[in-house]
Amino acid sequence: MNRAVVIGLLIAAFATAKPAFADAIDGEWCSPQGENLVIDGPQIRIPSGKTIQGQYQRHEFAYQVPEGEADYGQVIYMNLINEELMQHRQFKDGVTGEPETWRRCNVSS
Repeated sequence: MNRAVVIGLLIAAFATAKPAFADAIDGEWCSPQGENLVIDGPQIRIPSGKTIQGQYQRHEFAYQVPEGEADYGQVIYMNLINEELMQHRQFKDGVTGEPETWRRCNVSS
């Protein structure tokens, strides 16, 4: 995917995101399928276990899938819904995928 297109998608995603009323997107997140990822500022450990850099804002995160991954070149965008939930979307060939809700892993009350 063209770098300019990726940057444009990231800008559009951040511009259209709804604000969250939670602390920050940082932390460990689990998908309904059992995948997990960890966000720590601009650094992310993606579900494959690779650690890469992404575009970080307090309530949002986006990254381009790195070479060697099944979805290489695609953009993943996440935004915080609340303290325990986030939406995870994939941009594939310029089309926004359906949002998937991920939960914080190991949340204790």
